[in-house]
Amino acid sequence: MEQADRNQLNEAVNQAFLRYLDTWLRKRDAAALHDLNGPLVHGFGTGANESVYDPDEAREVIERDISQVPEPFEYAVRTAKVTPLCTDVALVAADIGIRNTILAQGQELALDHLRLTLVFRYIDGAWRLEHLHGSFPATEPDGEEAWPLQALEDRAAVLQRKVWERYRAQEAARQCEEGQASTDALTGLPNRERMDELLHREVAGLNGQSGALAVILIDIDHLNLVNEGLGQEAGDRVLADVANILRDRIRVTDALARWGGGAFLSACPMTDGLEAEYLARALRRAVAETDFGLGFPLTASFGVTALQAGDTVPGLIRRAERGLRQAKEAGRDTVQVVCREEIVPG
Repeated sequence: MEQADRNQLNEAVNQAFLRYLDTWLRKRDAAALHDLNGPLVHGFGTGANESVYDPDEAREVIERDISQVPEPFEYAVRTAKVTPLCTDVALVAADIGIRNTILAQGQELALDHLRLTLVFRYIDGAWRLEHLHGSFPATEPDGEEAWPLQALEDRAAVLQRKVWERYRAQEAARQCEEGQASTDALTGLPNRERMDELLHREVAGLNGQSGALAVILIDIDHLNLVNEGLGQEAGDRVLADVANILRDRIRVTDALARWGGGAFLSACPMTDGLEAEYLARALRRAVAETDFGLGFPLTASFGVTALQAGDTVPGLIRRAERGLRQAKEAGRDTVQVVCREEIVPG
């Protein structure tokens, strides 16, 4: 995706975000708000009784919110950052100031610094909301806390994690329904074919833009010794355990697949080589510090590279493979980044 296209996408998502805010807070129009939601919208939850809602519950929450407080809320957007997750999904993180008060639990509360995390998907020619989480510190007019702020923040963090878990689960379900899901039976991860399709789609959309995508190729060290010494079942268990370690520690914007044998590949959008190296080093430590119950330590080696102008998917993968070979030759249990200037022709 060229910079002009990226700017256009960011502006379109920002306009969808502002339209949603205006319909929700100022117009207080439930029917119009439903039209701005995607079919899988969920994840609403703010205030003292936070919860995660499915699409039907989200509709009820919207209608109850507006019916109970139909008066318009004046608001100001303090900050709003759009982050594309892929060509048809984008994240918006915003801080909103609401110049109003409402009655809640018998107290008059001023809403300030409403923090929103929203996920928009491009559906039927428009950016529609699929996921929303909001939280705010509640204060009395004299500035004293109405509720313990730390408790609210802790609850918000838990809810946001649940929103992402639900998002990823529904994304997997959506892909299954569309016949696009192709998973590895042992680890539950996408397989090599599915990751290859994703990489081709991402690289084509980025048009070879340098620094917009990084890949990390991971291979379990001496997995053959586990299979030969302890049996195939032990080797399969190690593969599943390593898959879980990697899956739990990659970022929500990253993708992870079983690449074959004892190898995994992670695609990291909007990430340069240095950022990917930091992530790979954290993953290496996580594997090395885990007790797999084998009676001996288990490690993994990592090859890292980032997209360069004029890159192809085969060239990108071959550079990652070169980095992995270098890591093995350096003694294993290490991370090697292939020179950023070194382009392997496709």
